[in-house]
Amino acid sequence: MRLFAACPLEKHIIKSLEKLQDNLKAESENEKIKWMDPANIHLTLKFLGEVEGETKLSAVKNSIRSAVASFSPYEIIIKGGGVFPSPEYPSVLWVGCCDISDYTVKIKKNIDVSLKDTGFKEEKRSFTPHLTIGRIKYRRGRNRAAEKLLKSDIYIGRMSINRVNLYQSRLSPYGAEYSIVEKFNI
Repeated sequence: MRLFAACPLEKHIIKSLEKLQDNLKAESENEKIKWMDPANIHLTLKFLGEVEGETKLSAVKNSIRSAVASFSPYEIIIKGGGVFPSPEYPSVLWVGCCDISDYTVKIKKNIDVSLKDTGFKEEKRSFTPHLTIGRIKYRRGRNRAAEKLLKSDIYIGRMSINRVNLYQSRLSPYGAEYSIVEKFNI
């Protein structure tokens, strides 16, 4: 099964992200962008890929449980726009997530370290907490949605992080479908 660990979003944040997407869609009508279903947007901490067998799945669950056990609920602010890999060649449109205590980065690091014992590699690139709102499918010249996202003073809102979910991702021609495998309270 294809798995990832992520923090779910509160409903008011999902609604605000949907409004932002609608605004960006109006600016980029003829551009090839695959917009994320707002209900599927989440704060990804670790993509695991294919995990086979109950023993491996159990080890993954135990690793994530121990990685988040020492944390308490905290608040994040969702604001600012960005693109990956660069403004010159955008392929992912995102909104940033930040917290004063840097807990999101610390939890991600704990999950990485904890999962090393179960055979997963620690992420080498730096982690930028973000919410992916769209993927540019075809780039030809400038992209108006990316330009607007980078130039706008975006503020989506605040929300509490009190849980990490282990999700299963099923790919289909209509996009990814996510289901919760396990919930880990913070």
